[in-house]
Order: sequence, then structure tokens, then C-alpha cells
Amino acid sequence: MNMNRKCRHGGLLLSAIWMLGSAGAAVAAPVFIPLPDLAGGLNISVATSVTAYGHMAAGFAGSAASAGSNGFEATRWTISGNSATATRLGDLAGSSFDSLADGISADGAIVVGEGHSTSSGSSQTEGLRWTALTGAQGLGDLPGTYSYGFYSSAKDISDDGSVIVGQSDSNLGLQAAKWTASGIEPINGLEDATGASANGSVIVGTGVDGIARRVVGTQVQSLGYLHAAKPFSAANGVSSDGRVVIGTSGALNVLNEATVEAFRWENGVMQSLGALTSDSSFRSVATSVSADGEVVVGNSAIYYFGQDRERAFIWDAEHGMRNLQSVLNDLGTTGLANWTLLGAEDISADGRTIVGWGRNGVNYAGWLVRLDAPLGSVLEEDQVAQLVTGSPVSLNQMLLGTTPTEGFTLGFDYRFTTAGGTLTVTLADELLATLTPDGDVFRTVNFAIDASHRANLLGRSNPLLQFRLEGPTGSTVLLDNILLPGLANGDFQATSLFGWSVVASDGGGVMLGVAPAPVPLPPAWLAMLGGIGLLWRRRATGKQASPGDRIPQGAAMLLARD
Repeated sequence: MNMNRKCRHGGLLLSAIWMLGSAGAAVAAPVFIPLPDLAGGLNISVATSVTAYGHMAAGFAGSAASAGSNGFEATRWTISGNSATATRLGDLAGSSFDSLADGISADGAIVVGEGHSTSSGSSQTEGLRWTALTGAQGLGDLPGTYSYGFYSSAKDISDDGSVIVGQSDSNLGLQAAKWTASGIEPINGLEDATGASANGSVIVGTGVDGIARRVVGTQVQSLGYLHAAKPFSAANGVSSDGRVVIGTSGALNVLNEATVEAFRWENGVMQSLGALTSDSSFRSVATSVSADGEVVVGNSAIYYFGQDRERAFIWDAEHGMRNLQSVLNDLGTTGLANWTLLGAEDISADGRTIVGWGRNGVNYAGWLVRLDAPLGSVLEEDQVAQLVTGSPVSLNQMLLGTTPTEGFTLGFDYRFTTAGGTLTVTLADELLATLTPDGDVFRTVNFAIDASHRANLLGRSNPLLQFRLEGPTGSTVLLDNILLPGLANGDFQATSLFGWSVVASDGGGVMLGVAPAPVPLPPAWLAMLGGIGLLWRRRATGKQASPGDRIPQGAAMLLARD
């Protein structure tokens, strides 16, 4: 893990394509989307985080504004179809221009990271919080100073954006810090906070003694280490419920040289995850874990033409550690011919989108992999809402309270299983989409609602969300993973349509059930896809650093060797 700032995600994480589903399901290849830099500066981009349903990613990129300082600018990418558009997020005022985004809320409305400010100067940083309404705002640091002067960095954020964690200088030295609506406060027991559970109640990081720790309220738990000969460890990520922690621990390779080894911790037991090679190149760093704690990602060294090289890995209990790019190639992903996936940074809440960085020819660049096709046809046990005509039939929910005023996202997955029918989607009586059959697979739709897009929906009281299906009798559409602040039962995992109301006529209706399998694949594909499916998960990230260099650790290793 990079103990010196600039992307701080120890090697950089990559998340999960751990799949387990039906061999008879029609699974399309994942979609690979390069993430552009901001024109005018360094030809580098790195994606560090992704929203709950993958419609936005955040990170940093070279830009014209940062070119003078040879630095980067915090960036948010918006995904539309099979392409990405980069938006510059600026920097804090008063010093050299150099900023990065390190975390993003579930709906993409809030981005956190660090930048240079009047208070921090150019040698240190100040944590920042960005929204479309406010722009980049400084978060301040803890009272007092010890060794770094003014310094803070925001490294992770809870799903709803109410809790931000990171690190700050203080009168006691470097301390983990937490920002809420009440301001900034130290996190006792941690020198650095690198990850937070979905609701922010469990925070993980590393203590001043160099040992990974887990903090729940006022309770601080030391997680130990893998090898007594190298007694240190660092926590880099935590599952959504705070139960599973991942990171890296000290180790020795076959030449008895010091190295690091990925771990997964649960219920007091720290488990070694190994590495992609067992020779002198042995090295691995776990950087993120799926929401349910079952899939771990990170980077590991391989021996390649006489030199070590970093590669993104994915681990699960059934398959062990695997090279992520090899898994994608096996699934038929196109567009990877000139790429080397060096690390991954985050996975979306629904497990369908992975972001990270790699090398595209001579340039280092961010990327996003969208798995909505294979995941849309998978989990036979996943429950969805099924709308069937008579005509029309509508599924409705009135949100209690007001919509956010700083911007939010409405996203959902839909799949027509018949050739007929038209689905219209409205919020507060404003038409958002008219959708028609487009193949028997799930599609993902996301709508950004902010000052520039449908601003009249900001701050609306008790708006009604409606999905209305019309068409010939028997027209059918499936809905799942509806994302909207304040929405109840958007994933339809309750035993009833709790929170929703139904209006139907002519024998139509809405029911809960398991998505039917699409048309089976040709027999030649079955062997490759046997045992492949989806493990549903919510977002969890893990990050760590102190003041210093901003290139991701894995990238720094590569730049030093190439």
C-alpha cells in the first residue's frame, strides 16, 4: 500500500468478476470502456471509485489546469452507452493546482478527495468535498500541528455521503479523521482511516503500531498479521456490513526477502490469499472487497521477461487468486488487445461495474468494465418485479420528504421478455424515458438530475415515481435495482411489494418472482460458461495513505521498472 499520497490505493484494486450462475443462461461479453483524460495536461487517467450502479466513476486525470504543476485534476466520468465523458472537478483555491477524487457517494452526487489550498500550500493537501452545487470545498484538518503542518486527505465516503473518513495532522501527529455534518473529529485507535462500511458505522485502517485495525463505535480491534517474522499489516477495505476486512501483511519470498501478502480477515481469523506467482516475484496487495465479503481484488506481481510486473487479481474461495484480465478474456471481452490491466479501484454496489487503471500502449489510463449483460441474465435466485399487461399497468412509489437539492441519480435495470410493450418512466409527472423491447437481456438506465439536467426535480416534495407498461395483452417487462434517494425496496428483495402501489386493468398486474432464463447459448459456449454467474454485492472500497506521491503504488512500481 502506498504510504505516500497520490492515489494511495495500495497497488490499486480491482474488483470482482466472480460469477456462479447457470450454464444455460445467455451471457454477453463484458463491455470495456476507456476513461479519457482531461485535455491539455499529462496523458494519464485513473479511476478510483464508482457509483452504486455504475453510471459514474471518479478519480483523477491530467488537465490543462494542472499542467503547470505537472499534476492532476479531480475528475468525474459519466457513462452513456459504451462511452465515457470526463468532467473536471477543479481544485481548492490558493496554491498550485493539483487535486484528485478518491471516493464517490452511491448516487454520484458527492465526490471526496484532496487538493491544494491556501491552508495546505503546495507541499501538503487538504481534504475536499465536491458537489455540482458547491464545487470543491475544503474540509479542514484537526486542531494543532505536529510534523506535517496543515494536512488532511479524504479517502472514503459512506453510501449516502454523510460520513467521510481519511487522515489529518494534529497536535498528536498523524491521526485518522472523520467528517460529518457536525464537523471533523479524530478516530481514536487509528493513524489512518482507509475504508468505511456502507452506513459509516465501521471504519478500518492502520494503527500507529503498523497493525491493521477495525473500529466500531469506541471499540478498537487489532487484526494481527500473517507472519511473525514480518509483524505489520494494513487494512485497505471493508465489506458493507463491516464484517470482513482485507488488506496486506508483511511476508518473505522464496529468497527470504521482505515482501507483502494479501489477506482477508473475518471473525478474528486472518487468512492469506497468496499471490499470482510463488517465485521470487511473490507479492500481493488486497485493495477492495465485495459488499458481502466473498470476493477480494487487488494487485500481484508476476515474473515477465526477467522483470516483475503488477497485474490486477480477483480472488474468491472457490477459485483462489486469478489474473483479472485473463478472466475477462475468457468471457470474450473485446477492446483489450492493446491494454494491460494493472489494477482496479472499485466495484459498483450491484457488482456490474469495475473501474481501475492500466496501460494502453505507452499511456497509463483509466478504464471501466460494464458487466450488465452477463449479470443481467444470471442469478436465478435473484428476485425482480414483473409487470404484465392487460393495458396499462403501473408500479408506483411516492417518496416521503423532498428530493436532494445538490443533485442525485435515478437508475434502474429493465428487461423486456416479450416483443411488444412500451415502458414509460416518470418522476413528479415529468417524463424521463420511453423504453421498448431491445433484446431479452437486462439493460441499465441512469438519469443524472442536477442543476444542468432536470433541475426542476431538485428539492421536490413527495414526488411520485411511476413505471407504466402499455401494449398487447401479455406484454412483460422485468424491473430490478431501482436506485433513487429515499426509495424503499428498490431491489425487490422483500417478501412483498412493500413500499410500492400497483394500478392495473384488464387482467394485468405486478408480481415478484425469479427472472426467467434467456435463450440458451450454443453448446460450444456451455463448457466455458459452466459455473459462471453473479455474486450480488454492494459497494465497498479501501484506501490508505499519508502525505506524499500521488501515482498509484502499482503504477509507481511499473514506472520505475519500465
